[in-house]
Amino acid sequence: MRQFALLLCLCLAVGATAQSAFLGIQSETISKKKAKVLGFTNLYGSYVTKVIPGSPAEKAGLKPFDYIFGIDRLTAREDRDLSDMLSQYRAGDEATVYYMRKNKSLKADVTFATRSSEPVASSQKKAFLGVSPFSNDDEDDEDPGVRVDIISNSSAAEMGLKNGDRIMKINGYPMLDWDDISIAIGMLSAGDAIEVECEREGKVKTIEGKIKSYDESRTKTEYTWAPKPQERAFLGITSNNVSSEKAAALGFTNAYGSYITEIIPGTAAEDAGLQPFDYVHGINNDRTNEDNDLSALLAKYKAGDRATIHFIRKGKEQSKEVTFVSRNSARTVVKNRCDKAFLGVSEGSWNEERPGQGVPVEIVANSTAAEMGLKDGDILLKINGYPILDWSDVSAAVSNLKPRADITVTYRRGNAEIEHTLPVKSLCDTKGQEENEWNFNFDWKDLPGIPNKNQQPAADEKYEPVNLGSATAGFKNLETAEAADLNTRYNLGLSADNSLTLEDVRLQPDPNIGRFRLQFRLPGSGLTNVRIFNATGRLIYEYELGVFSGEFSDDVDISQNGAGSYYLEVRQGERSSTKKVTLQN
Repeated sequence: MRQFALLLCLCLAVGATAQSAFLGIQSETISKKKAKVLGFTNLYGSYVTKVIPGSPAEKAGLKPFDYIFGIDRLTAREDRDLSDMLSQYRAGDEATVYYMRKNKSLKADVTFATRSSEPVASSQKKAFLGVSPFSNDDEDDEDPGVRVDIISNSSAAEMGLKNGDRIMKINGYPMLDWDDISIAIGMLSAGDAIEVECEREGKVKTIEGKIKSYDESRTKTEYTWAPKPQERAFLGITSNNVSSEKAAALGFTNAYGSYITEIIPGTAAEDAGLQPFDYVHGINNDRTNEDNDLSALLAKYKAGDRATIHFIRKGKEQSKEVTFVSRNSARTVVKNRCDKAFLGVSEGSWNEERPGQGVPVEIVANSTAAEMGLKDGDILLKINGYPILDWSDVSAAVSNLKPRADITVTYRRGNAEIEHTLPVKSLCDTKGQEENEWNFNFDWKDLPGIPNKNQQPAADEKYEPVNLGSATAGFKNLETAEAADLNTRYNLGLSADNSLTLEDVRLQPDPNIGRFRLQFRLPGSGLTNVRIFNATGRLIYEYELGVFSGEFSDDVDISQNGAGSYYLEVRQGERSSTKKVTLQN
């Protein structure tokens, strides 16, 4: 039984402009099997999971659990989903939406708005029922309903629900999977009445009560449910988000995709032939958008599932069939300084108004760039044909090369555009084989610039390897000013509001495996994603957890860029917790 489903926000169509039609819902595409169980004759509709306050959908009376299958004369089909139908309309257009609600076919007249419409904030506290997936759940369980474990001191516990109960309905809506549980609870506010129909030992009973908020349910009880990491879909890429300006410069009409910077060995991405600089923007019929990035799309799948990945490569739309693997399938490739390609450029300063493409460089002595004749102040435009718009592009282009492979660099000096090709040197060819080697993923920002060839780097700029026998990690909430600075420089999308409750955060070194054990507890439940960035804005760890609540534990290579600052972000639904991690010996 698939437990993790995608919350697909169909608020605007792929490639839409600012005046595109905005309906104001979040929805998911459900399996044909689930559609049939719910009695839907059209198997390609969209299952509403949330209605945005103040939106055209709310004004038209649409609700969660409605199943939209048509707009005017357009009906959903295998090659036409709700996004495609909405793309035919613009803000201000009037239309009739056709949908199913509790086995009845209904319609509603709507007037589409724009996404810029101000949302209506709710002053109500969110409801918290207090259930988690049954710890002994059978994956082959085909019986209706959802089996649950109960969190002590919660609404579910006070209502008399017990571990192993199978929830059949909530407030009259059938519960077929965990998405339905999330939708039903998301419709409620703390203090609302709730009616739960459940089965226990073959007997069905209905329990009524009032639902509490999470704060009212807080307890020191250990949550015993933990996800099964080997079951979650793992694509196997390291990627960056792109700004709307960068997306426009690269010709991407969808600005919410993932720009690949690295392919992880032994994964689905490697098997499918994905490459750095591919821009992934969809899986099967789903596309990334403002509310659902690639992590959210992946949450719908598990290891072993097959899917079609949609991406752009050098301006052309392409698709690849992939079979998702587990994170444990990934291979760790240990590289020393002589295994790492090194172009020999660092960030320079703009001496003119920025023209849009390219980055100014300063040149490292004895490097490939120096042998090509590049000079301080040259504007780097392309590497191996890929456009360079910012420094993350430089890192992606160089870090995926092997030493002595040909590298073609296009740069501008004055009004002249120049191109050179040479075998790229390794880091140790350029800087020398130092006495101590350590394993870290090179990023150009990890080496200081050399504006004065006789000037030594400042002490705090030197790379300090981590001694796992004595290392310690300190945590503090990321401050607003530092988050804004990181987002401006690296477009990370970090939030400093820390509205997500994150408990017992620990990072403990394990010298036996050369990694740290990251642990924390999430009392709440929802689609969850964990990311770690180094001090230069590079994503070094990402884990899509699907619908998650409870104890998290995983081994992470957080010390790969030496002692110093790292940034841990945990997102769950619309809330997040971001910590600045200080790693020191």
